[in-house]
Amino acid sequence: MEFRILGDIEFWSRGQLHPVGWTQARHLLAILLMRPGQPIPTESIIGKMWGHDPPPNPRGTIHVNVTRLRKRFQAAREDVRLINRSGGYKLEIDKEAIDYHRFGTLLIQARSMEESGELERAVQLYRDATRLWRGEPLSGLPGDWANQTREMMEEERLAATAKRIELELQLDRNAEVIPELAELTRRHPLHEKFAELLMLALYRNGRQADALAVYQDIRRRLREELGTEPQPALRNLQVRILRAEPDLMSVAQTRDGEPPNTLPRRNETFTGRTTALEQLLGAPTGRTGPTVIVIEGMAGVGKTTLAIEAAYRLMDAYPHGQLYLDLHGYSKEREPLDPATALARLLQPIGERTPELPRSLDERAALWRSRLAHRKVLIVLDNADGHEQIRPLLPGGPGCMVIVTSGRRLSGLDDVRSIRLDLPPPEEAAMLFENVVGPGRELPADDVAKVIDLCERLPLAIQITGSKLRHRTSWSVADLARKMAKTYHELSEFRGEDRRLIVAFELSYKGLDAPQQEAFRRLGLHPGMDITAESAAALLGLSRVDAEGRLDKLSDHYLIAEPRVGLYRSHQLVSEYARMKAQEDLRPVQIEALQRLFDFYVAAAWRADRLLFPHHAPLGPEPTGIQVTEDLFDDMDAALSWLNAEGDNLPAVVRQAATQGWRRQSAVLPHLLSRHLDAEGRWVEAGELHEYALSVWRELADRPGEARALADLSRIRWRLDQHDEALRLAAEALPLGRMLGDEHVVSEVLEVLGLVHWYRDEYDRAREYIEQALDLRERIGDRRGQGAALNLLAALRSRKGDYAEATRCLRDALAIYEAEDDKRGQQTTHNNIAEAELRLGRPESALRHYEQVGALGLRLSAVNEAILLNNMANAYGQLHRREEALDHHRRALALFRRMEDRRHEAEVLNDLGFCLIQTDRDDEAQIHVQAALRISVEIAARPLEARALRQLGTIHHRAGCFDAAFQHFRAALDIARDIGDVYEEACAQNQIGYAYFTIGDQPKAVAHWRHALELFTQVGVPDAATFRTKLSEMDNRAGA
Repeated sequence: MEFRILGDIEFWSRGQLHPVGWTQARHLLAILLMRPGQPIPTESIIGKMWGHDPPPNPRGTIHVNVTRLRKRFQAAREDVRLINRSGGYKLEIDKEAIDYHRFGTLLIQARSMEESGELERAVQLYRDATRLWRGEPLSGLPGDWANQTREMMEEERLAATAKRIELELQLDRNAEVIPELAELTRRHPLHEKFAELLMLALYRNGRQADALAVYQDIRRRLREELGTEPQPALRNLQVRILRAEPDLMSVAQTRDGEPPNTLPRRNETFTGRTTALEQLLGAPTGRTGPTVIVIEGMAGVGKTTLAIEAAYRLMDAYPHGQLYLDLHGYSKEREPLDPATALARLLQPIGERTPELPRSLDERAALWRSRLAHRKVLIVLDNADGHEQIRPLLPGGPGCMVIVTSGRRLSGLDDVRSIRLDLPPPEEAAMLFENVVGPGRELPADDVAKVIDLCERLPLAIQITGSKLRHRTSWSVADLARKMAKTYHELSEFRGEDRRLIVAFELSYKGLDAPQQEAFRRLGLHPGMDITAESAAALLGLSRVDAEGRLDKLSDHYLIAEPRVGLYRSHQLVSEYARMKAQEDLRPVQIEALQRLFDFYVAAAWRADRLLFPHHAPLGPEPTGIQVTEDLFDDMDAALSWLNAEGDNLPAVVRQAATQGWRRQSAVLPHLLSRHLDAEGRWVEAGELHEYALSVWRELADRPGEARALADLSRIRWRLDQHDEALRLAAEALPLGRMLGDEHVVSEVLEVLGLVHWYRDEYDRAREYIEQALDLRERIGDRRGQGAALNLLAALRSRKGDYAEATRCLRDALAIYEAEDDKRGQQTTHNNIAEAELRLGRPESALRHYEQVGALGLRLSAVNEAILLNNMANAYGQLHRREEALDHHRRALALFRRMEDRRHEAEVLNDLGFCLIQTDRDDEAQIHVQAALRISVEIAARPLEARALRQLGTIHHRAGCFDAAFQHFRAALDIARDIGDVYEEACAQNQIGYAYFTIGDQPKAVAHWRHALELFTQVGVPDAATFRTKLSEMDNRAGA
């Protein structure tokens, strides 16, 4: 059944249009439909229908039309009650059956979605609202009331349209909305908001003159027709457009509020390249996609230097960030970055944390495009291997610019502009040489020309030879030219395209003293692209201070760079040259250096694992024979920083150790890294390393190592939602660990088994495994392991409604962590205690525990930060601090959505819906809870599905839609019983009781309430006392 007043007044039932009657009947129906469920005095109806000129018997006329309307409703077989009450009439009908009130509901929901950061959803809701309009509202009705109501309704529609377009501008859809805004300003020439939005859209689309013309037009009309000037907002926009203020182009902010900039340091000696720079700086903005420019050219020609220089000059045009990524397309020792890994590294600077990234390439590419859809970001993709590597990294829409460098022609990309970078002309090459050498030196033109010729005008070679002369103050340019000529002939066996670089490298290398040459050769043995001072010290067999001194000297000669403090990197060609020079050393010398490096990594990883995860049982004793400096690992934060800095090198070290034949040692490192890779969400990479380790241990017939690898791999398979595979691996690891007497392996596998069954909603089996893990850890004295098991056991006890036992488990866990001074464990436990306190109705106590989480001083991961925000919101809600609660819920929701953590997103949507219900904002609550239900069903999260169904039942109950309410309540009850969620079952029984009480069936209400009381009493929550009092009062009234 539907009533329509946003156009002709219509009554629809079962898909058919039913006649309403003549004008007076339609007029009366419209008056009643504007205020459904509310009595309207007869005198008010008379005034609205006839104004000051009523008919002779207005009350009789109204009565006749009421009778006619009732007959229309009966003919349609609809239960619409039009009743006479208190000297007036009331139409009892769900307001959602009336298009105008449905319009209002959609506007409320749209505003709520906007507040929650879902701009796309808000835009769609605004569109749905305005699509309900079929023409002039209250069409055909005469009189002042109808005219005034029409005007009010039209203002609401125009305001909704303006708000929707304003959001579309925030979504950077400037070009798309211009035609619509142009039509709106034509039809409403004095509407200043439409003019303002059109000006902004035109300006952002590069049409400044057109934007200013819009202002002049509306200003002229306002002065001629109304004798007024534009409002301050419009006048201010005109001034800002005239000034071309940069922030007018800004449509979004980065996650942290500050735009990311990961560009490498600018080359201060950059020279020339005028034509190429003009092409880069003057590239037109793409209309439907990003601006993509590929710089092509031979190695060493200056592609990267040009790209970075252009990026710095373009920074103001791309205010939302500047990103740089080396794709390693031309490294002989390193595979090119695959697109999925590249996307992970691009997403991290814009606020996406690695553990929460989606796993597939398509999902990461979609996330990348969505994050850039509202931003103007400049991206430099260096050393691209081919178009297959680049295509997934490109933004989807207009606004961004991508500069790609490659040593080959990328012909497989569409809508791409290419710049072919050739050798610079002689005069530009000479100028580059002079800039590198610096002021104060005699630079005869003829001698400089000889040097440039020997460098064959290649910029990288010029940089290195110029740096050599700068550091040799006793040399003249002629001396440099003679030495280069001699070296050139010595290296004649190299092919021509490489020789010009090798000449420069060799000359620079020969200019080093013996210790520096040795350092350069040793660095060529390192398997990674980035080298820390500590790993360099291990390779060189020096202290960190002495190693840094050698690295600084190499940096002075342009053989390495220091893009970040303490992190060193070479140009790929220099790295290859260093690897070539490393082979000049005797093989035993190389092996000794590599052994030191590997021993260092094993020792450092062992120590980092001990600091960060002290309850994690190591594989074997602490490594000996090499010292890890105290200042490297003086605390947990330092250990985490080191692991992050060496994140790419550590897997490469495992592979290198394997190629050296150090199979046993190489299989130890994956276990030492297992908890870190797990915590950082690098699960796919961890799985590969654990599979490798498992194969090695089996090949060596090392059963203890095999047991640890099986345990590590089963946990990763659980993380990846590969539950069957996790169970299979655990089934292998458990008996093996028991046979070996390795109780640490056994306890870890028992925990994994518990986690898998928990995620399958098999709570009793999960509890059995966790209890076994707890008993075993108590027996072997694994105190931190006990704390972890107690936290898991508490969560399972809570799920079954045993809050008293859950609280006891958490108190025991906290005592353990405090005794062990484990702050990370204390944070987790305080959060879990606070959740239990909330369920027990003690929000003040919960807040104290949440505050303690922050007071412990450790940085929270993104997921833990979001969990804490949502939990604090629930505490604020219980304390009736609703606005603080809504703010925290929405902040948590935004974080989980950025992580694409759907389970937690559904949980927050449920909590947010409940908070909105408590503030009587049911329309807003409904759209959030519906979203929670949709996600819960998609991911098979049945506890969340039950709660969403129950909350939707509450919303329908409050709206008087009892059939729908009972349907949702009973569906929630069935799920709660099926999964054994006692508290949720009690809540569903309670809501069913309230629904029966509302419709007057007190016996059924009491029966359900008594059942709810039994369940609430069983779980020990305050709701039990409330129900006991209420049922007692009802019994007393019945007895009286």
